[in-house]
Amino acid sequence: MESIIISLIQKFGRNVFIKKIVRSVIRKFGFDIISYKKYPLDFSPQNIEIYEAVKEFTMTGHERVNALIDAISYLEDNKIDGAIVECGVWKGGSMMAAALTLKRKGIRYNTQKHS
Repeated sequence: MESIIISLIQKFGRNVFIKKIVRSVIRKFGFDIISYKKYPLDFSPQNIEIYEAVKEFTMTGHERVNALIDAISYLEDNKIDGAIVECGVWKGGSMMAAALTLKRKGIRYNTQKHS
């Protein structure tokens, strides 16, 4: 038995072998282990980079910041004119994400107050 375990460890590597044992024990109790990624697979690397830059300045979750980035990109890609306004600002992280999105697209944005 010991030689079988040693050969399995050599074949699969120690970490893989331990994961297989743990997974089989957990499955006997009706549970399973799944991989957890920090961000969903449909998040682009650029959007993740923007979120990482602004996450300390926003209470908005990564899903909603990603949606904001995609919305800003859609507006710019389709040349839809207008202004971006945020109500209820905490530390400005969502608008930082909007500004970084526009900057990534090479767009100069106006931060002047209009009355």
